[in-house]
Amino acid sequence: MSTVRAFLAINFPLPAVRRIAEEIEALRPKAAEAGCRVAWVPAANIHLTLKFFGAIEELAVEAIRGRLARELPSRKPFDLEAKGLGAFPSPAHPRVLWAGVTPTPELAALQQDVEAWMADLGFSREERAFHPHLTIGRVKDPGRTPAAEWLPTLLDARASLIFGAGAASEVVIYESRTLQQGAEYRALARVAIGK
Repeated sequence: MSTVRAFLAINFPLPAVRRIAEEIEALRPKAAEAGCRVAWVPAANIHLTLKFFGAIEELAVEAIRGRLARELPSRKPFDLEAKGLGAFPSPAHPRVLWAGVTPTPELAALQQDVEAWMADLGFSREERAFHPHLTIGRVKDPGRTPAAEWLPTLLDARASLIFGAGAASEVVIYESRTLQQGAEYRALARVAIGK
């Protein structure tokens, strides 16, 4: 049985993604000057992850799509805003650099319901608290990165930067492929919210 590495995501409108990509380009030389090696996320790969599955059987994709198709039409699309920059686990010890997504009750409810629906299909629940974000970079060799000297100030200055907003109108089932030039995401199915 063949498997795919899959996740569920919401895409942001193109203007917001372009604005984030511009910020990445501004950060790239600053990170390099500080000796911080970062694998920056291409604009085409920027998304809000609702659920990461890892490797699953291809047959499971249809079950996931079917469950989403039963549940999502009864919901209404809702607005999301991309705002501010941050780092996990902290700016002083970064592993992941991100653009924030303003939490909303609608997003929190959707994410919790997605966890429950996927648990019904036999997938493990995520144990970590949901922190909505758009990954923009992954720090290489985080233990040896001199980020504490430059990153906290840089992120603080961008904490309230607004990248844009738009409606969350669909959930996408993506396949993640690891290629020599980085990750490539391919949409396996799209399920509309509220239609």
